[in-house]
Amino acid sequence: MEKIKKEARKGSVCQGCGIYIEWIKTKAGKNMPVDPAGVTVITADGRTVRGFIPHWATCPKANQFKNKK
Repeated sequence: MEKIKKEARKGSVCQGCGIYIEWIKTKAGKNMPVDPAGVTVITADGRTVRGFIPHWATCPKANQFKNKK
């Protein structure tokens, strides 16, 4: 199982809900807000991986940050 590098994450407070969040870099080089507690999941092919839940998936005020196109 791959370990999560804590030093690669930076924290702040969500401007919508006020909860502490952390930021990770995606493979595309963009910053993504995530809930700080890492999660373990089992993939369909049986691998165990660690990751994070994007904060927009759990934030009660996520809609106020959606792009209005």
